[in-house]
This record gives sequence, structure tokens and C-alpha cells, in this order.
Amino acid sequence: MQPKYILIDSENVGRDCSRHLVGNAFKVLVFVGAKQPNVSVETAKALQPFGKQVEYITISGSGPNALDFHIAFYIGQISQSDPSAAFRIISNDEGFDPLVRHLKSRQIDAKRIGSPTAAKSPIPANDGTLTQRFEAAIAFLKRNKASRPRKLETLRYALSNSFKKKLPDQDIERVVNQLIAKKHVTVSGAQVNYNLPGK
Repeated sequence: MQPKYILIDSENVGRDCSRHLVGNAFKVLVFVGAKQPNVSVETAKALQPFGKQVEYITISGSGPNALDFHIAFYIGQISQSDPSAAFRIISNDEGFDPLVRHLKSRQIDAKRIGSPTAAKSPIPANDGTLTQRFEAAIAFLKRNKASRPRKLETLRYALSNSFKKKLPDQDIERVVNQLIAKKHVTVSGAQVNYNLPGK
């Protein structure tokens, strides 16, 4: 039987991810962000039957894609030692999709499983330009700590200005969605708060 590894991006997964943990898994790796206090109760309950097959991996540093890189590293490491391994990445982050396509091109069984309750999709990481825009937005907000926008609409306007109003509204919205998906921006009503990496 093909050994199956389930890798959970606990920073970017719906609370209903427990439904993906049924069946046999050789190993479950739960990746936890440095600033993430816990995993959901639903996920914890679903993990209990796996017992010692579950391993929690806490990321020591922070950054826009720190946890994602760790998942990619572990997949590479495992696939080297166990070429027959199958991987299931539980995450709402579409940035894993180019990695999954590459793994499949190397005859490695891999699939990303997203949650249908995800409110908004992050920027597609297969578009390098959009990824660079996301990183530029992080740098802009870090530089302007004292005058960061406190409303969602003002944030959109400020980001548009930071790109000299050369980006269409849908691209600005994608940057904002990625900031929210990565939990660097949290929204309460129209108000926003920040949790930027390395601030």
C-alpha cells in the first residue's frame, strides 16, 4: 500500500479540515506558525485517532511564505527517502498548486485539498509579478508603521497609491486578499489590524 503523508497548513486552512483526516494515513504533519497559538478543536479531535502518527512542526521564524517553504522542504526530504510516498497538502493557499504540478511531473503523487469555506483565495503564486507585489505591499506597510490605514477601503487606496495607481482594482484586491489569507491583516467589520512579519 502506498504510504500517504498528510501535511496540514494550520495557518491557512478552514476549521472543517477534519473531514479530510478520515481513512488511513502513514504520517500526519501539522505545520504551526511561530505566532499561531493553537489549532482548532475540530482538527485536534480528528487527529486523536492517529496517535503517534501525528507530528507537530512549529516554524521558528516568520515571513510571507515561511510555513509554505517548510512544507515544500519536508515533501522533498520525504520523497527522496521514500519515492513511493503520496502527499496530501491540506491548505486554502493556491500558492501550493505550482508545487503540486511540479511533483506530478516528477511522477510523485501529490494533491492540495482546500476548504470550501475559504472566504477568499490568495494571490496565485505561479504569477511571479503578483507575488512581488505582495512582498512590496508588506515592505510598504512596514515602512509606514505610524500611518498604516485603519479601514479596509483606506488600505486599498493606500496600496493603490504605493503602486502609483498603475494596478487595476482587481490586482489590488488580490494583494489585500493575500494579506488577509496570510493573517498579516485581520479585518473586523471595516476596521483592519496588522500582524506583519518581522515588525
